[in-house]
Amino acid sequence: MLDNILTALWLALAPAVLWAVPRTRRMTGDWMTALRNVPPGCLVTFLLPVLAYFCLDFLGNEKELFVLRRVWRPFWIGVFSILAGLGLIAFLNRVSHSRHPPERKTSFLPYVAVYVFYAVTAIVLSTLISFAVMMRNSSGFRGNWRTSLLPPENGVRVAFQQAAIHPFLAEYDYRLRFRSGSSEEYHALQTNTGGRTHFNLYRLKDGRLLFSDRDHDYLVDVPSRKIEYLFLHDGTFYTVPYRHHGFCSRGRSESDGAVEFTFDGKTVKASPVDPALLEGKTYYGCLTDDFYPASEKAETPVEKRNPF
Repeated sequence: MLDNILTALWLALAPAVLWAVPRTRRMTGDWMTALRNVPPGCLVTFLLPVLAYFCLDFLGNEKELFVLRRVWRPFWIGVFSILAGLGLIAFLNRVSHSRHPPERKTSFLPYVAVYVFYAVTAIVLSTLISFAVMMRNSSGFRGNWRTSLLPPENGVRVAFQQAAIHPFLAEYDYRLRFRSGSSEEYHALQTNTGGRTHFNLYRLKDGRLLFSDRDHDYLVDVPSRKIEYLFLHDGTFYTVPYRHHGFCSRGRSESDGAVEFTFDGKTVKASPVDPALLEGKTYYGCLTDDFYPASEKAETPVEKRNPF
């Protein structure tokens, strides 16, 4: 937020002064006209994506306007922002020339030079401020929760949320949010200590969803809001109830022929999984920067980093 505010002030300062002072407002030289009219166009080009991201995060996530996630295309937002900025520059030029006609033929070179100068300095300034803020808050750093909405099931909508826990490394906290009417529950998943987010989602024969990434597997029953942790032991898959807040340590053992799972010092009996349940799974979609159904992104297998 601070980087956006300071960058916007940088882009707005010079033209605000030049338009406010009568003497500079009436000047018709190419360089003065460019310094008056180009930065506002750069400001519009900068602010439109910021506002678009705000709408995506606030309306698309909090208000669950799922259509915003589908129509969001960064490339086209960028193209529209640039065209809007150039359009504002052309409009301000027209106003300037109509009120104070230039005494000689104008040149485009000052406009190009000023545009490039402000575009480059805005990018550099925004990047440096963002980096400085992140480094200052690197201890205990947590980014904003980014929400990926899944289609609702039986009146319950599940959302996958991720928040960066390092200023620049790919480390994330994960959680699932279940929402039905005014009721809301959060279930923390295991932290990703290294690597970009990539979950494959599968639909099982019994209707549950399988969330699978490099490190962990979860069986999620959306209507009942229950999660089970899935793990492999001696060639057989087992599940144990998953707690809302995850665990820091884990282990497995056998006692009297039964498989037990130990997390944070607590031991629970594991239940074997019918092999047919997993063999009959169908690819449902994936989670990366957002949720993409199978119709939009084909399955990319994830290689288990530390098979457990």
